[in-house]
Amino acid sequence: MLAADFATHQPKGLRKLILMGGLASVKLHIEAVQARLAELAQNIQATIRKYDEAHDYDAPEYKDACMVFYRRFMCRLDPWPEEVSLCVKRLEDPTVYRTMFGPSELRCTGNLRDWSVVGACHKIQASTLLINGFYDEIPESAAAPWFEEILQVKWRVLPESSHMGLWEERETWLKIMADFLGYKVTRSDASGLHPFKSLHPHSQH
Repeated sequence: MLAADFATHQPKGLRKLILMGGLASVKLHIEAVQARLAELAQNIQATIRKYDEAHDYDAPEYKDACMVFYRRFMCRLDPWPEEVSLCVKRLEDPTVYRTMFGPSELRCTGNLRDWSVVGACHKIQASTLLINGFYDEIPESAAAPWFEEILQVKWRVLPESSHMGLWEERETWLKIMADFLGYKVTRSDASGLHPFKSLHPHSQH
């Protein structure tokens, strides 16, 4: 969100932009989340609605139901990589995350609740790569404005991924990034490596 907003101001020197699972509007994101929720079991939907209506976002039952959503639409690996677990744990942060976004990925009550760059995406002049997963919590409907408005844009969808394709389809993700950035992957088997550790420039400067 920050990078995209920054790019609309056409900063000098920005040549390439990567929007990975990026939403163009919080409103579109929340609408998409509701559609994703409808794909879950009725009891999970009911639990989320119950505690959402009561504004009781710290209830263990609410957190457990959100975790079902996360494991389906945020990262489908089992078990999760340690980095993913740490990332999701930070969603419980009562300070920055809750202030800026909200109590979970499913409910935006924070300062960003009205954030949108729809109608301003056309100002992005950098060559842009838009990438998300087929099962992403931010599906096509929430990402479409990027593709519709940015002049130089390429959109790739990872067929077996949700929101964290860099972990779910590591090698495919690395190749897409490398091709876009003009880098080369020096090892075909990137499992066990940090996503960026196997990328090396063609030449040293």
